[in-house]
Amino acid sequence: MNSFKKFTFAHLIALGILPIFLALINPNWLFNLSFSHDYIIMVDDYIYTGYQMALPQYVGWYPSNIKYFIERLSWILPGYALNQVTTPLIAHVILHFALYYVAIFSVYGILNKLTNRRVALIIAVLFGQYPLIMRSLGWNYPDGFAMTCMLVSLLWLTHATESRWRALYVIGAGMAFMSMTIAHFFNIFYAPALILYGLLLDKLHQKPRRLIMTAVYSLVGAGVVYGGLAWYYHQLTGNILLSNALSTTEGFAQSLTYFLSYHFSGVPAYWHVFLVMIAIATIWFILRRTHTLSPETRRMMQSVLALFVGAYAVMAVWAVLGYLYVHVSFYHANIIMTAFLMLGMLIYKPLTDLPPTPFRWISITAFFAPMLLLILIPQLTINWDTLNVVLMIGAVAFGLMVIMTRPPMRLMMSLILFMLIASMLVGDSVLIKIYNPDRYRDQTVFEEATTIAEFLNERVYRLDMGEFRLWYDFNDPKVPTFHAVSSIYLWTEGRNARLNEEPPQSSFFEAYRIIIMSSVHDTNTLLQMASDTLDNKGIITFISEEVVAGIRLIFVNVRLALVSADWLTYYFSDTQQDYVLSESGWNGYEQVPQNSRPFRWMAEPTARLTLDVSGGWFDATANYRVLFTIAGYLEDEVVDNLTLSINGVPVPLERSADKYVGQISGQYLLNPTLELVFQTSRVSNPFDLGIQDGRKLGVALGELVIERLIE
Repeated sequence: MNSFKKFTFAHLIALGILPIFLALINPNWLFNLSFSHDYIIMVDDYIYTGYQMALPQYVGWYPSNIKYFIERLSWILPGYALNQVTTPLIAHVILHFALYYVAIFSVYGILNKLTNRRVALIIAVLFGQYPLIMRSLGWNYPDGFAMTCMLVSLLWLTHATESRWRALYVIGAGMAFMSMTIAHFFNIFYAPALILYGLLLDKLHQKPRRLIMTAVYSLVGAGVVYGGLAWYYHQLTGNILLSNALSTTEGFAQSLTYFLSYHFSGVPAYWHVFLVMIAIATIWFILRRTHTLSPETRRMMQSVLALFVGAYAVMAVWAVLGYLYVHVSFYHANIIMTAFLMLGMLIYKPLTDLPPTPFRWISITAFFAPMLLLILIPQLTINWDTLNVVLMIGAVAFGLMVIMTRPPMRLMMSLILFMLIASMLVGDSVLIKIYNPDRYRDQTVFEEATTIAEFLNERVYRLDMGEFRLWYDFNDPKVPTFHAVSSIYLWTEGRNARLNEEPPQSSFFEAYRIIIMSSVHDTNTLLQMASDTLDNKGIITFISEEVVAGIRLIFVNVRLALVSADWLTYYFSDTQQDYVLSESGWNGYEQVPQNSRPFRWMAEPTARLTLDVSGGWFDATANYRVLFTIAGYLEDEVVDNLTLSINGVPVPLERSADKYVGQISGQYLLNPTLELVFQTSRVSNPFDLGIQDGRKLGVALGELVIERLIE
């Protein structure tokens, strides 16, 4: 720790006040992103906010029980602990300020050890004001936490060299790496870069015994973190930590290429301008100046170079494999961080050669110049499409000046100008957006959304889809808040739906209560809007009304109507159990996790269902289509000979994938009751098929529709 003795009080003050200044100028970077439109490609930051607010309430319900979010305990637990002692707003600010400080002081500590305090200060200040880094350290997506863990791991590896506390440092590095991996399993691919850094810096390839002990110590550290969190996770959920991440990755791999291409192919990856210029500067330095370095400095340079190349290679390999991660900003925090460390090594000599007075001017400029962007840009009306072309040209020009210039003062000023341009290039990117002119937009959305979530968490202890869903007008002025609330509760599988535009899918109403949110309408208007949206296909029962954070919350029950003029929809769900007059041959009601639709298994070769359809009206002269979904089955031969009769009349069926379609004359639908008889050759005993399920299972049937055929 000898290098920390060079840590001056002035540097401590400068780095200490840096995030405070940035938050006072424009605090949007310090909070989750908010969206005012319905094309949402990033809800994860608020998903983690939900876990941090009420972790135990997310246990045991779909999709929380099968997704990787709940496993990222190294990131969730610090936020959850803070939320138990203070408000979500204060907890968030404390957590992210702490994260910011650990990150920039780790950068300082690494470069202070490898170079000197001058380099450490300048790079830490520039690093802390680069927009992609600010976003990663400010929102609740785990990229900033993972990057900080990687920095801590690098810090300990750096200080492990020739230290009598080496074992503890390496154990600490292993703990930080495992924390990074648990926060986001993708980070395991940065292990080779870290290993190369440690090998070269400590010359472990020349010391076999030390190499073995380093591996042992790092594994001990990783094991301590994994063991502790795995024990807690098993106590909480009964599952093995990271099992969801592995199963999700396996199931998601086939669609991941399309997902990344669909959502991110149109996102300009401007941060690569900075990365590529650092790479070019590094190549130039190696070709022209490496011979001037002492053996020790050359070893440090090689270590950081291996780290940078190893980290950047992760993106290159995934790109070659066809995965478009290169366009995803929040997958680049680690790489950007290693580029800043590389930049520190490149400016080591010219910055060291500066006399004291010019260095002070460079320090002041590096500290305040990026802040001017945060102050001025939100006040300007900018055509970013045009400006970005100019900025890229400017970035290349000033980057080349950094590479070619020899006088230290001119080189450092060129570097600062290069960083300003590189910052402008990414500051308004799709998922960074730190130049928002409304200074408190994201903070306001965060406060409103978390206040509503606190209210719901107290009122609705179980948070699953079957308990409540959210219904709101996507044209409401507060739609960013509504989107954030939906995201807190895992915006997926029909958690939210549009009000006053189009009827939601039937599965949306498979919930105990529906919560209508609005900032502009009174209760009666909202109930009428809901009724109009349903188009008389359901019965809405008002439960209660609350106003939370200026948002009106209307709690209602919605019972979908079974039958109306010329159509019938039966969902095989207990929400329509009132319409069932008699039944036999079925197992209980279930949900399909993949699409949240209800279904029932046939428990006998013949399954009967009699429904009350006295509220309907069918035309005896018309023909009607009969359609029902096969939600699942055990054997093809059980499904392929499935037959259906309605009121004693056989309905010829044709199968297409997971649906059966038939046709029946309206004259057979005129009774006040509707008897459905499903038959198959047999049902299966799952034990005979190696499936641990004690029920008899035949065909799993989903939504059934009878609708008039349009001639």
